[in-house]
Amino acid sequence: MVEIESYLKAILKDTSLSDKSKEVLLEGATELYEELKPFRYSGKIKANVALYLACDEHSCAIPKKIPNPKLPLLHKARKKTGIEKVDIIDRIDSMCKLANFEGDCIPERAKYILKEYQEKDPIEYGKGAPVGTAVSAIYIASKLCEEPLTQRELQEYFGVNDVTIRKRYKEMKNTLGLCF
Repeated sequence: MVEIESYLKAILKDTSLSDKSKEVLLEGATELYEELKPFRYSGKIKANVALYLACDEHSCAIPKKIPNPKLPLLHKARKKTGIEKVDIIDRIDSMCKLANFEGDCIPERAKYILKEYQEKDPIEYGKGAPVGTAVSAIYIASKLCEEPLTQRELQEYFGVNDVTIRKRYKEMKNTLGLCF
């Protein structure tokens, strides 16, 4: 088990996630790995799936540094663990909790922004990484709530590249007709 933890730590070390997020993901992935032990895959393949599921469970982004999971194992692991894909709007509360944002303004505004964005442009809403869209909504909500967060802060919390945040932010801002 020490070997798998070292492997996971090495992957997480190369991400832009905060130390707290790395700790939470390491703990979650280690627990999930234990559940995946009976599957006939190598330890590293199971560790990749466990880390991927931990990211889903804690609504973080899957940084590009994390190896893609084997899809057959991922589907089996989802059934075994009960961790399903999470809709973008449903990620907001847990993302804000993970990042220790206080109050209800940012998460509530972000969910409202996502609902409006989904209604006005369902194709763009579902395009790309769901966490990138969620983080961009949090970024806009922070401005509207007068608790502005920087793109760099959001990148550190969630592992979403600041270029992705900026691009999705501009798309959402234009679609929703927001002026800042």
